[in-house]
Amino acid sequence: MSTKIYNAFKFNGSGEELISIFQEIKKEYIQLTKNMLMKCNFSSADWILKKSRYPSLPSDLTWKELKEISYSEYLLEDIIRKEEKIGEHHPFNISASSIVYFCENNIYVQLFGLPRDYQKQVLNKYSQFTDYHYQNSTDQSNYDYDMEPWESMTIERQEELENEWSERRRVWDIIMPGYSAPSEIGLTFDFVPINYEMSVFCRDILNSIK
Repeated sequence: MSTKIYNAFKFNGSGEELISIFQEIKKEYIQLTKNMLMKCNFSSADWILKKSRYPSLPSDLTWKELKEISYSEYLLEDIIRKEEKIGEHHPFNISASSIVYFCENNIYVQLFGLPRDYQKQVLNKYSQFTDYHYQNSTDQSNYDYDMEPWESMTIERQEELENEWSERRRVWDIIMPGYSAPSEIGLTFDFVPINYEMSVFCRDILNSIK
């Protein structure tokens, strides 16, 4: 049996509420990533942008040289898109999104790419998100083992947890009937800047380079 692991949340609210929350998360996330990038030492002599890695560049460039090019924000956008596709732990891999699933009149959400600390803030801020993870490689893990040891539970409590874990398995088997990619099953909401937002984002990063 192949392992299925779903780190996910049930959203206890309406679709309109979820979109409003996502819009707020996007605004915060763009500012968060912008602040982080503006603290990077792009002026370091060791940090050369290689044309071999970024074909849209006219040549190998320092960040200061890139900044002087008239269309530099569009070149920086190409760099960001390239890093998102490569998927390495690069400062410009800012890809972050959510996949939303609808099942039996309920809404389920997976979050991808948000920094761990920021994601914790989001989950603490918006009480509509409740944990709904599931994996078929373990027995029920829908409770805190340290706070509630299994052997000290009543039979009724054990049955409650087992039934709730089985229900999660049923729900995820409906949402993910095979091994498709999440983006093929649910609706995607991107938290990264796009279009004019991206131009402003890149311009602000470049203007921070001394």
